[in-house]
Amino acid sequence: MNVLMCAISYIPPNRKLFNSRHKLTRRELQSSSAAEVDWSTTLDVSLDEDSSLILYAVPVVGSVSRCGRSEDRTRSSTMSSDSGEDLFEPDLRSRLQSSLSLESLIQENKKRISAHHESLDLINSTGHNAASIKTSAKQEIAKLRDRNTHLFGRAELLQEQWDKVRRCHDPTVLLIEIGKNGLYWFGIPSDLRPAVYRCCLYQLGGSPPLGKVFDAMARCCADEILAAQIYQNIRRIFPFITDPDSPLRQANAVEARLSSKYPGLHYHLTQTLKLNLIDAFVRPFLINALIYAFSSHASIGMELLDVVVLAVYYRDLGRFMLDEFLFSVLEQTHFKFFSDRKQEVEQQLTNIRFELADVLEESRRLHGRFIIGQVST
Repeated sequence: MNVLMCAISYIPPNRKLFNSRHKLTRRELQSSSAAEVDWSTTLDVSLDEDSSLILYAVPVVGSVSRCGRSEDRTRSSTMSSDSGEDLFEPDLRSRLQSSLSLESLIQENKKRISAHHESLDLINSTGHNAASIKTSAKQEIAKLRDRNTHLFGRAELLQEQWDKVRRCHDPTVLLIEIGKNGLYWFGIPSDLRPAVYRCCLYQLGGSPPLGKVFDAMARCCADEILAAQIYQNIRRIFPFITDPDSPLRQANAVEARLSSKYPGLHYHLTQTLKLNLIDAFVRPFLINALIYAFSSHASIGMELLDVVVLAVYYRDLGRFMLDEFLFSVLEQTHFKFFSDRKQEVEQQLTNIRFELADVLEESRRLHGRFIIGQVST
């Protein structure tokens, strides 16, 4: 019984370090939260239970994270008429949840740094004189630290850029501002998102949205009405992923590029398994990749949804899905589809898994070169 209690109460060192690094103090909150809080009794709370945010190290501050939410949301997306205040007023929650994919990359690099340190400690403890391995590990640690320094710098720069957007008093130029230098590719802050979506989405009729893609979007944005509006706009621009009978106009180009980039996979699917590449592979691949992205990545899925909504507005969704998203996900998963049995390939398509943060980062390197370059210089 005592052993069981010890096992339950034991907190490993890596969890203690995580908690110490990702905690908000009362003093930090007093200057950033407008809520009425009894600071004499409110405790510092860190995230140490499994949730959709734990992978991305987003601090949650007890009841403070919930109080005044609807009031702040309404105030943040409306224009001040007489006071001359900024058009958008970010609340604490929106600032904490800005660019979660960036935070995910930072945390992943930290894990890799810790793994290399553990390898070095193991080598030193055993007395081996593996000079080349030590040098390689130290070089990788230095590279990862430089990478994280760059990511932290990018986060600060993005915050400055979004603060400039918030000072915009004319909602009609909002899309122009967030389109500068590919800013929206890095994720739209939650306090700005409603206004941006209103500018981008049309009110469309048609049959009610159905299917797993819609269900995943509804869970991602926690708003079925908004998800239905986005789905209808996607159906108008790129019906290939919403209607199973819709043909793909770019089929020849997609097949040619897939054959060039992954010739072995193309040969296996078309010659060994005799599959229709577009209808039996590309379509379910895209659909299931979107379902997984929106269902399993919580708030990072909203960053993908931002890109989808803006791509709908610019009528660029087909290019993004077929030129970028498809091949970025394939880069992580292409080796999983070489089974000689069609059923196993179909099962792999259904259970597709990948790192969404890395997929988004690929597009940001392409469309946000100016912002990334500013951090590097």
